[in-house]
Order: sequence, then C-alpha cells, then structure tokens
Amino acid sequence: MTNTLLIKNGHVIDPANGIDSVMDVYVADGKIENLGKNISKEADQTIDAKGLVVTPGLIDLQVHVREPGREDKETIETASMAALAGGITSIVAMPNTAPIADDQTVIEFVIKRAKEVNLVNVYPSGATTKGQHGKSLSEINEMKHSGAVAITDDGVDVQDENVLRRAMEYAKTCDILLMSHCETDTLTGKGVMHEGWVSTQLGLPGIPAASEDLAVQKNIILACMTGARLHLLHNSSIGAVDAIRTAKKNGHKNITAEVSVQHFSLTDEECFGYNTNAKM
Repeated sequence: MTNTLLIKNGHVIDPANGIDSVMDVYVADGKIENLGKNISKEADQTIDAKGLVVTPGLIDLQVHVREPGREDKETIETASMAALAGGITSIVAMPNTAPIADDQTVIEFVIKRAKEVNLVNVYPSGATTKGQHGKSLSEINEMKHSGAVAITDDGVDVQDENVLRRAMEYAKTCDILLMSHCETDTLTGKGVMHEGWVSTQLGLPGIPAASEDLAVQKNIILACMTGARLHLLHNSSIGAVDAIRTAKKNGHKNITAEVSVQHFSLTDEECFGYNTNAKM
C-alpha cells in the first residue's frame, strides 16, 4: 500500500534545481512524485506549510559525535536523532574522538557504527595532524581511502605555517577537503569572548578580531599557493569576510566558507550579566 503526503503552500527552496517559489510537494512512499502549484491529488496526510520553508535535507558540516571514547558527551545515535529532528539528513563527524581520528581505524569505526544506527548519513572527517597537536601530519591518504570526506583539526588551528602548507599539498594530491578553524593562539591567549567595549565592562579577557583575521588570511594565501580545496569554519569577523570575498572575487573557487547561526542573530552584548547561555 502506498503511503502519500501532500505539503501545501510551502516556500520550496531547491538550489540544485533552481527552485525558489511557493508551491506544493506530493510525496509517495518517501519519494517526491510531483512539485507544482495547487496539486489536488488526495493524500494520506496533508500539511499546510504556509509561511514555512520546504527544503531538501540539510547538511551539517561540523558535528561532534564523540564516539568512540567520549560517549558521555554524545554518540553517533544521539547526534543522528538530534539531526533528524532538525531536518538535517547528513552530518560530517568531527575527529575529536578518543582516540583522535588521525588514522583509518577510527574512520572505519565511525562508518560501521553509522550504518548500524542508520538514521542519517554520517560522513567522518579525519584530523589534519596527529593527535590534533599541529606538529606532524595524520595518515591523510589512508583516511581518504577509508571513507573520510575531509581533514580538519576541528576547533584547533594549525599554527605552524609549514605544517599547514604540507597538509594542503597532501590534501590537494589526495583530492580531499581541508576544513580550518582560524585562530592565532598568541593573540587569543586566555581570552574568553570578543575583545571590545563589552569585555572591558565585564572585566573579562577578550579575543581580538585580528586573531581570526590573520589566521584566515594565512589559510587563504596557502590555499591559493597549493590549490588545495579549503573550507573556512565558523567565520565571525569583518576582516575574515572581507578576505574571503576578495579571494572569491579573484577567482579562487577552491575556497569556501561558512558562518555559525549565532553570529547572524547575536552579538557580544548577550554576555552582559555574565550570561553563560551566550558562551560557546
């Protein structure tokens, strides 16, 4: 027996097919059968999506599944359940597991466990450097062949420019994406929030925007030099955005970037009153 669903009046956005319009979606047995205006076919369930956005399954490029080794924080199953509840059907698992995913062993485990859970697509990433220490390169080629879709040291920036250069050269050779958290440790120091008027008022050590700006520019310069595919994670400063915009304007299509949702809607003023809910 066919199970059918009709989604009415939703704002359908599908960049792959150039769709950005209010229309109906008819689904049969989990597959889209028809898109159009005023679909009149009967369905087992009808949802009025007026004022809502209808999209393909979303992708989260930075998910901390923590399995193996830190199941007290998260697991592949709980992360998959949370993703599915939010309309996310594919996630990229970060390498900050225990042990760190810096060789094919952990990559293979994540793939196997994700198949057992079987809720969303789970794509593992491998660490750029051994132990995420920024000193020596991980087994990049082996991880790629085991199923890693990217390399990244996640929330740790590779401070040594020569190590980062070599990582990009290997990534280019292996045709694997390098994702970079951009931060200059010597400028960040013991900062806990954006450096500015608010941090001064609160008496808290701040992190200058230049910490991000310098690291972003370093990554862009090396990506242009090596031709590696570079994705810049959770950018938050004007300088970073300007550098990325300039790189794209100059034709460097190997460079992509993202912004975290909190940086669209919140500022450091949320920290007034020492609001711990605003601390990431």
